[in-house]
Amino acid sequence: MKEKAPRAVVSDFLRERGFGEERINLFFAVKGEEDAKELREKYREEKKEELLKKRRAQRIPDRVPKRERQKWCESHGGHTISGFLQYYHCTRCGWEEWN
Repeated sequence: MKEKAPRAVVSDFLRERGFGEERINLFFAVKGEEDAKELREKYREEKKEELLKKRRAQRIPDRVPKRERQKWCESHGGHTISGFLQYYHCTRCGWEEWN
């Protein structure tokens, strides 16, 4: 996340929760910059968790192109071996390999 001034980050945070400009200005008048910094950290943590959840929700094989997950099986003479990262297996003969 690009560094913004605490006031700008907190304003975005409050806007997302339905606060209008008057209430945002009132927040800064009453709470001050110290509370804004705390709220900014809370907002950044929420955003970080949100992005992490999105990333974890993706199906892992979709992150790597299919052709990079396939290998040539010597016993069949075809691209029947598929896998992800360090594990490969052949769909025809049951061959497995751990790198």
